[in-house]
Amino acid sequence: VKPGLIGRVKHLRGEEDLRHASLQDFREED
Repeated sequence: VKPGLIGRVKHLRGEEDLRHASLQDFREED
């Protein structure tokens, strides 16, 4: 497995976490 692919997977997972976190923040603001 290429290190680049692993980095991409981690990056994608990180983006998903940020999206979930932002959604929760918006809900709390409401």
